[in-house]
Amino acid sequence: MTQHRSLAVALIAVTFGITACDAVTSSSNGNPVGVGGISARIKGTGFTTSPQIAFYRASGATFISAAGVTDTCFLAAYAETPTTTTATTAAAVGAGAFVTLGLGSRTDTLRRTGGALDPTYRTSLAAGIPYTPGDSMILTIPGDQAGFPGATFRGRTAEPFTMGQLIVPANGNPINLTWTPATD
Repeated sequence: MTQHRSLAVALIAVTFGITACDAVTSSSNGNPVGVGGISARIKGTGFTTSPQIAFYRASGATFISAAGVTDTCFLAAYAETPTTTTATTAAAVGAGAFVTLGLGSRTDTLRRTGGALDPTYRTSLAAGIPYTPGDSMILTIPGDQAGFPGATFRGRTAEPFTMGQLIVPANGNPINLTWTPATD
């Protein structure tokens, strides 16, 4: 059985509503939302990442809650068509001139790379940011009075895992996945 070394993609999806008395939401519709991704790439003998984070003011959007997150196996139905028809709107907003990402023992700056049509904050390092899977990270957002509020988020990057061989079953049968568990 051939095993491939892989690293789970750590996705950051941050959502929170600010109370009506807060100046951030008192003049606009929707809640400030930050969505980003930190994906791993193998570079030489180590890993690098090129994080991307975008900020919006969204209304009519539904996000996964902590109650929807599970750390065990489960069966879920799949539907190709959405089950809701609520209109979602999202306007790009700023979160300050830059955000900082502390990853392991280093800190890097992510800058907004485009105008109003591209609200993404990215690193300017073409080779990416080196890190060790499982490193702690701290994302610091200075905030923008007319956009996303200042905030600090802490977490860990995904640890490497070894995926078992994928066997494609006959149509209508489940796909069984196995992997080495993370230490946390």
